[in-house]
Amino acid sequence: MSSSSTATTTRSPSAWVRQHQAPLAVFAGGALGTLVRAGLARLWPHTAGELPTATLAVNLVGALALGFLLGRLALAPDTGWRRTLRLGLGTGFMGGLTTYSTFIVEVEHLAGGADLLG
Repeated sequence: MSSSSTATTTRSPSAWVRQHQAPLAVFAGGALGTLVRAGLARLWPHTAGELPTATLAVNLVGALALGFLLGRLALAPDTGWRRTLRLGLGTGFMGGLTTYSTFIVEVEHLAGGADLLG
């Protein structure tokens, strides 16, 4: 095996990280956002029959923060650190932090399982 073929098949860890930077950013941001949401839900619990204010607040703040982030990032091309920030903070963290599906389930429980559309 020649040295040139060895060089093309052996990659440094930093080359692997660069190649997988987008999914790693989404994963890390999503994990952190989910932990923050879970922590806030424990700090700000609600009982049956109460409006799920923690989930509502997290969703509203997260949506506003995501809009601000994407508005700022749209001022320049979506490359390099801007792309990584959009994926890690926007898709990952804000996606893990906000949870529309949990809000819907909590509102359904608040309604006592009633058919809200019927």
